Amino acid sequence: MKLEMEKWQSGEDVVRAITLDDAADFYEIVKQPPLYAALWWQAESVEACARQIQVVHLSYRQKQLPQTMVIERNEQMIGLLHVSRMEDDLIEIGYFLHPAYWRQGIMKRVLAEWLKRLSRQFSLHRIEAYCACDNTASIALLKSCGFHYEGRLREVCKDQNGAYQDMLLYALIVSDRVKEEIG
Repeated sequence: MKLEMEKWQSGEDVVRAITLDDAADFYEIVKQPPLYAALWWQAESVEACARQIQVVHLSYRQKQLPQTMVIERNEQMIGLLHVSRMEDDLIEIGYFLHPAYWRQGIMKRVLAEWLKRLSRQFSLHRIEAYCACDNTASIALLKSCGFHYEGRLREVCKDQNGAYQDMLLYALIVSDRVKEEIG
């Protein structure tokens, strides 16, 4: 199975595979308070972000997951798309965008195209995404891309302070999305 994803253009943004050269931009994004609070790993420096990129590369090869993709504008990373789990025809995705680019339609445009590309390349049936209970923008984004609310998972992950947090589960059945686009 080909796990590499091709570089592509979405409006004025480029979407491409992450590299170690992205560590400084990665740190600039994840140190933003709304994003840092949601991380499950310590992003205290550029070096920590470089180590995380190395871990991602290694674990994704070992787990046979598609590449993590960078959203880039003017040759600067502004966001990220990743697959955190893949089992047969089911994947779990995650994403984030620098707060300076929020509410501009960027993630909706990029995520919709990425989902189409993932679905075609990996013959997917189901795509899952988790989001924080109070992240109304992410909830709206997932709904706009055809995801449906499936439930609340109680105390499923820890925040930066070690406190357990609830998450919401959203899922997209790919055949439903295709029917919506055709009909």
